[in-house]
Amino acid sequence: MFKKRKSILLILLLLVSIIAELFVFNYKFFFMNNSNFITQDIESNKFIVKDLESLPNSNYLSITNDPWVEIKNLNIDSRAIAVKMEYLKSGGLFQVFYTTSEDLQYSEEKSFIFNISKNQEEFKIKLKQHLNINSLRIDVTNRPGETLSISKLTINPLYSFDFKVTRLLKIFLGILFIVLITLFVNRYKEFIFKYRYLIALLLFVILVLGKIHGSSIGMWDSYLEPNKAQNSIVIEGKPRAIRSDEWLVQTPWLLAQTQSKDNFPIINDNIRSDGQNMLLSNTPTISIDLLAKPQYWGFLLFGKDYGLSWFWNIRFFLLLLLSFEMALFLSNRNLLISIIGVVLIVFSPVIQWWYSTSFVDTIIYSQGIIVSALYYIKNYNNQPARILFMSLMFLSMIGFVMGIYPPVQVPLGYLVLIFLGFILLPNYKKLITNKLEWIMFFVCIFYFCACIFLFIYQSYDSIKIMLSTVYPGQRITTGGEYNPKYLSLFLIDWLVPFKDVNFWNNSEVSNFIIFSPAIILSFFLVYKKEKYNRYLMLTLFIYLIFQISWFVIKYPIFVGKYTLFSFVPEKRLATMISGLTSLYLFIWLASILTKYKALSRYNTFLICIIVAFISYISLFKSEMYTYLGNTFSWVTLLYYLLLNYLLLRGKKKFLAIFVIIPVIISGAAVNPIARGTDSIYRHDISKEIIRIKELNPSAKWAAMNSLVNGQYLISLGVKSFNSVQYYPDINMWEKLDETKKFSDVYNRYAHIIVELTQNSTSFELKGGDVFKIYMNENDLKKADIRYVLSQGNLDAYEPNTLKKIYSSSNNNLFIYEVN
Repeated sequence: MFKKRKSILLILLLLVSIIAELFVFNYKFFFMNNSNFITQDIESNKFIVKDLESLPNSNYLSITNDPWVEIKNLNIDSRAIAVKMEYLKSGGLFQVFYTTSEDLQYSEEKSFIFNISKNQEEFKIKLKQHLNINSLRIDVTNRPGETLSISKLTINPLYSFDFKVTRLLKIFLGILFIVLITLFVNRYKEFIFKYRYLIALLLFVILVLGKIHGSSIGMWDSYLEPNKAQNSIVIEGKPRAIRSDEWLVQTPWLLAQTQSKDNFPIINDNIRSDGQNMLLSNTPTISIDLLAKPQYWGFLLFGKDYGLSWFWNIRFFLLLLLSFEMALFLSNRNLLISIIGVVLIVFSPVIQWWYSTSFVDTIIYSQGIIVSALYYIKNYNNQPARILFMSLMFLSMIGFVMGIYPPVQVPLGYLVLIFLGFILLPNYKKLITNKLEWIMFFVCIFYFCACIFLFIYQSYDSIKIMLSTVYPGQRITTGGEYNPKYLSLFLIDWLVPFKDVNFWNNSEVSNFIIFSPAIILSFFLVYKKEKYNRYLMLTLFIYLIFQISWFVIKYPIFVGKYTLFSFVPEKRLATMISGLTSLYLFIWLASILTKYKALSRYNTFLICIIVAFISYISLFKSEMYTYLGNTFSWVTLLYYLLLNYLLLRGKKKFLAIFVIIPVIISGAAVNPIARGTDSIYRHDISKEIIRIKELNPSAKWAAMNSLVNGQYLISLGVKSFNSVQYYPDINMWEKLDETKKFSDVYNRYAHIIVELTQNSTSFELKGGDVFKIYMNENDLKKADIRYVLSQGNLDAYEPNTLKKIYSSSNNNLFIYEVN
């Protein structure tokens, strides 16, 4: 009988895998080829070209870094566009703009941008909605000197059938692995529960020794040597271009600290002309607060490769263990509900898509404060344990305050205060009961104050500059500007790791998977059944209602000012902290519904009808419907209703099965599994730059014609003129712009592109956080630039201004010395 069950299970898993391969990865083939749209191939004789020189065999040579092909007067109803391109050298950016019969102007809002990672690329664009396309403009590359051709341009392409056995095998093995882990955990749950900290420590050590991490650092391969295999050794998954906040900004800043000659300085002189404050940038620094930042210890102890692995893995295990402790507390130690809760937190899309940011750190610290307070009270008769947990609580407080991300800190801070109020105040007689605890308390207070004082002292000038910027500056929020239909964005998150979103971006639509409508509708039906934590949950419930009101009600300015919610944009609250608050309530609610008699069938049916109506309006009346398509929209809605039904009826085992497996699959698929930092350091161009740096360690470099290479330079320990600036280099910009004509352009957090010109130096805003400097060649010396790393040759400026000292045929990168 047992063997028969195993066989049936394997057959079912194989069938699920086949269905996923057929209908998830071939959805367009089955459901979109039968539409009424006309497929049309655009002939090359309709192309209007700019800055492209015609070559034999229908090839082109890009003359500048902004060449394009335009096709006018199409006037065709469209749902999708496909462009097949061939490049002699890959790398750079590809962008498609379109106009409609209603709006004849090109704009960034009506465009799609891609990284060119292969010599032969097919860019497929699914429009946000069915549109009548008037004209197209294709920016084929952003690199001068690129040989390319447009092999095929198709409006409304037919989708081909793409059944891959290797992908099917990966799906099957992935699902099988999760099922086996689930069965293993269920069988040995008592052992795992008892030794969870030792097991986590062992796994952490193994992963760090293997240099395993989840960074999308592999993206650098497509820029540095696109024609070679990835050097970062991506074990599984793929680097996420959309996570540029991680691989382009945060990770190079982390690596820049390891490469600095000053050994993890507070002010890194390689960034900005007068250095960047790295305390504000959330990076490893040798500073008084280091004890409260364990995620950075690996960099100081073991260097960049092991340090990056340490950074990724310690945060995962801290989040896992602390979320589990929170779930145990909220569920009154209901083990299965706690496991469901921890999976919904740790593997939630919003955690995984924003994993490298201070958002995750802040959640870890907030839970660290709460859990430390719980165990401080619980260990009333254990003096050493009380000293330990008091210390951990204050260290977590320091880390929380130093996160410097008010949109998350403010609402999460209220959440922490609510928990502390209901944990500490009823147990006030158990607080600081002897002389030793008083001594430790004052030591902790002194250390806390010293960290905050020194942080303000060392960062005051930088904070002043940051607050006076145009972007992000002092943004004031008063609520009421979030469309309620987006409260159900989590309904599409299961597909986002496998199919990019086309109406925002993957990170922006990520959310916690929540049950807020069902919680709100059933709360008082359940509230009367349980005394455990009931007033805590009532307060959390009221706080959740306030958060939801912040989305739709415009409050007076004084409300935002005195509550500090003026720092909290509605979108960040909706996708981050509101979801976490709802999950805490879900854990408590689920534990009660499984402990006592579940809701009646009548109440369950009524609530599910209301949830269905709300979800239907949100899903089918928004861009989410276009993204999912009709079939997947209905499947998603019905699946979500099933989860709500299982919750309200107290079917915790079925709820666990239907929640855990899909959440882990979609969450684990977000970030790649990668090893080491070879994507940056093992390339020939990297070795050459490091060689030059050793000869001229204080020389300043500029990255020309590139959005990314300024960050590449600082990761090599080179002083960079145009790396990403957390706050503006006002002294340098005013040196180049003496009349301050362009101050609104450069007074911001920014990615910076530099292009050399013979005209006067000027600045151009390319986006909210991107600007471009057209730098006169004579201003290179004014900016103290000694070397130039250029994407594309700058031979036109030889020999008077520049002298070429290195070139690479693999990546179109050149190094010049300024004469």
